[in-house]
Amino acid sequence: MAESAASFVFNQLTFLLQQETELLGGIGSNAQHIRDELGQMRAFLRAADKREESDPQLKEWVEKVREIAHDTEDVLERYMLAFSHPGRDSNGCNLYMGKMYASAKNLIVRHQVASEFQQIKLRLDNISQSRQRFTETYNLTDEGSGPKTNETRGDALLLEGTDVVGIEEPKKQIIEWLVQNDGGLKVISVVGMGGLGKTTLVKQIFDDASVKGSFNSHVWVLVSDNFNLEKCLEDMIKKLVDEVKLQPPQNLEAMSVDDMKNYVYKFLENKTYVIVLDDVWKISVWEDVRYIFPRKIGRSRIIITTR
Repeated sequence: MAESAASFVFNQLTFLLQQETELLGGIGSNAQHIRDELGQMRAFLRAADKREESDPQLKEWVEKVREIAHDTEDVLERYMLAFSHPGRDSNGCNLYMGKMYASAKNLIVRHQVASEFQQIKLRLDNISQSRQRFTETYNLTDEGSGPKTNETRGDALLLEGTDVVGIEEPKKQIIEWLVQNDGGLKVISVVGMGGLGKTTLVKQIFDDASVKGSFNSHVWVLVSDNFNLEKCLEDMIKKLVDEVKLQPPQNLEAMSVDDMKNYVYKFLENKTYVIVLDDVWKISVWEDVRYIFPRKIGRSRIIITTR
């Protein structure tokens, strides 16, 4: 869904702006503008997603937002790869993996990124003008008029450092987010460059006794860059039933993707659960699986590790 893509990139831009304001230079103002526009669009998109199939123009507009979100993610990924430098500051493990640095050899990349951000900003400004028309036509608001999903996002840890020295503080923070007694589905992101401790941190949290005791179901799914939705769902089903000493469905390997999605949803709908999606590379992964997780009043959590 476009709202998921916008939210994912909104969080990535927020992390970047919080950590590297000085190094961003001229890029920062456009990054801030893009982040703010996507932030304002998120609630509107939740309502628009429900109506896009009945209006080709609205559907085209939503698709443009999705494309902008994906293009922004690609630019951010190139920027992070060009300017990331593994290293640990005095805090050991702060919450963003990969220290940014500026050097002469990266001036070309910086210029390219600045130019692409400027183009994205112009595209976003252009489609933002259409939002008011759809708002009036469908009586939609930026605060959102669609059904509430009981899903909250935004809690995120940014890890920094070459190892997991100082892991107790971020571990404590995530556990607190997991076990606090608020209803609905909460999605927590742990963000950082590959190989610097995200999985180790989240595994310690996943195995913590207080977390194990707070949920009925606990599943860890490795996603990776060669994500396969069918294999992911099959793995999830096997782990869900194995935890309660049941056998997987006899026809599991023959089940369609939709059937497997329905199976996971029905299995979880009367339970509290914590699901880890480890090593998520693309927004599209979350778009593919988000609706298999029931959004009910009880406590349920998704942890996503991403780079």
